[in-house]
Amino acid sequence: MKNHIAMSFAACLVLSSHAESLKLPAPDIDSGLTVMQALKVRHSERAYAETELSERELAGLLWAANGFNRPDKRTNATGMNKQTIVIYVCMKSGAYRYDAKANELIKVSGEDLRQAVAGRQAFAATAPVSIVIAADTSDPIYNGGRNTLSCYDAGIVSGNIYLYCAAQNLATVCRATMDRDALKKGLGLTDNITLHLNHPVGHFVGESAAPASAAKPATPPAAYARVDHVHPIDVSQGPNKKSMNAANGLLEAAGCLTNTWNIGDNSYSGAQVLLVSRLVKDSKYERKVYLRTAEIGRAGNIVSVGAELGFLRCVVNNE
Repeated sequence: MKNHIAMSFAACLVLSSHAESLKLPAPDIDSGLTVMQALKVRHSERAYAETELSERELAGLLWAANGFNRPDKRTNATGMNKQTIVIYVCMKSGAYRYDAKANELIKVSGEDLRQAVAGRQAFAATAPVSIVIAADTSDPIYNGGRNTLSCYDAGIVSGNIYLYCAAQNLATVCRATMDRDALKKGLGLTDNITLHLNHPVGHFVGESAAPASAAKPATPPAAYARVDHVHPIDVSQGPNKKSMNAANGLLEAAGCLTNTWNIGDNSYSGAQVLLVSRLVKDSKYERKVYLRTAEIGRAGNIVSVGAELGFLRCVVNNE
């Protein structure tokens, strides 16, 4: 394999069965796709790789779902600002309640409750993480005409989870199915806690955890590269030599790798290539060009795509 690309992956989340809590890292608010890009690729997925989410991914997921983005306000809106949503995280190591103010997971059970979350839909239990969206409806306001208010609040949280997963290349689906009795017993919930929705979350099948460099993209080898234009590669259409040549020109101009594309004239089988996975427009003249590795199949199709390695910054002088 030419130009072997070494990637260091973020450590997988492993919790001791005796641990009472886990302090989460601060969310990386500069990572992932833009809102519009995330909306374009958002979809439901019901198959998940066995790879655990990294602490960085889990921290970002929970913050997007129900974290604090202001001293007293959250990323998710709630009716009358009641902030009734309670998030539980079910994993192999046990079940946890998300404490958004402390940015940590509080252990509530040492039991793996993912099967209870899955209920009669077995696929959901295969995800490494199941997010349960509940609400504390002890406020008397939920006994009257506003008894469905927390249902709408849960839907907003679900939307946040979908967008985060789309932006971070994670697989998920929103579900209302779950074994509520088993789950309430396993989590030790009182009657005032209502279970609304859940989201199994994992990596797409065939993909690995994001590398540690994804949290803080590496500094480009050269400060700036001047190019006329760079075309992103549409990975659904297989190799595109015009796009690859354009991207290779960028890499060469940046003083990075040359001869990056390991592609023969007649066979692509087994080749490892470097893809431009997306372009981010920082300003009118500046772009971040994010890179991924990919493996090419016999027919010239892309059979697997790796995690992002980081980005190169370029100046576009032909706007």
